[in-house]
Amino acid sequence: MASPRSINVLYFAGAKDASGVTEEIFEIPPGQETIRVPQLIQALSNKHPPLLKVFEAAILAVNMEYVDRDGKLTEGEGNRIVEVKAGDEVAIIPPLSGG
Repeated sequence: MASPRSINVLYFAGAKDASGVTEEIFEIPPGQETIRVPQLIQALSNKHPPLLKVFEAAILAVNMEYVDRDGKLTEGEGNRIVEVKAGDEVAIIPPLSGG
């Protein structure tokens, strides 16, 4: 069961392979209300080291809004930085290839 500080992280394609899971619950560190995207990336990479390479090219979505690795929205609202909070959903989407 999710705690009041939990974030749902979804892994797709190569991110799923690198993490070994399709989704997991991430707990915001004690004493924090939110976590910035770069901190989340670092924490997830520490837990699943193969993700570090995936994050070099992955697209992230916070509640279905695309953000860059600094947490800036890639569409609309200018340079707004998104901070991830409890109850949010973060998707890790590596580039897809194929023919």
